[in-house]
Amino acid sequence: MGMAEIELIRAQMRAEFVAGLPTRIAKLRAAKARTDAGDSEADAELHTLAHQLHGTGTTFGFAEITAAAAACRSSEGAQLRTRVDALIELLVTAHRDHRGGGA
Repeated sequence: MGMAEIELIRAQMRAEFVAGLPTRIAKLRAAKARTDAGDSEADAELHTLAHQLHGTGTTFGFAEITAAAAACRSSEGAQLRTRVDALIELLVTAHRDHRGGGA
C-alpha cells in the first residue's frame, strides 16, 4: 500500500469521525443534562466520552478537541460541566467546518 492510499484511507476515516460528531454531541449533552439534574454517575460518562474524544481528536488532527477533552477528563463538578460546554461548542464548530471532507 502506497502513501497515497494511506492518505486516502486516513481522509476517509477523518470524514467518518466528523460525520459522527452529531452523535457524540448528543451523548455529551444528554450526560451533561443528567449531571445538571443531580445524577452523580453521569460525571463518569462525561469522563468516558471525553477520554474517547481525546484519543480520536489526536488521531485525526483536531488539536483543539484533544486539548478540550483532556481538560474535561481532569475536571470535576461545576468545572467539568463548564468544560463540557466548551468541548461541545468545539465539536459543533468542527462538524460545521469539516463536514464536506475538507480540512
